[in-house]
Amino acid sequence: KLLRRAIPGSNTYDVIWNLRTGIVLFGSTSKRLSDEFSEFFFNCFSLHLKTLFPYTIASRILEAEGLEADILEGLRPSAIGGGE
Repeated sequence: KLLRRAIPGSNTYDVIWNLRTGIVLFGSTSKRLSDEFSEFFFNCFSLHLKTLFPYTIASRILEAEGLEADILEGLRPSAIGGGE
């Protein structure tokens, strides 16, 4: 009885598609959801998506600016928001 009265849950995921750069951002860390979205995207637009990581994006930006991507090798994790 309770299930019939329960409000169904829904999930939303952020998607941003920059048509100028051709970059699609999908807001999920789940491999299964990412694969499903990639298949859905291909079925809708006949375009394949490629997984990019922050390092890859930073490397592309540096190269576009004429800088060596090697400087990324020396980076270390740091706290965001002034934490130790």
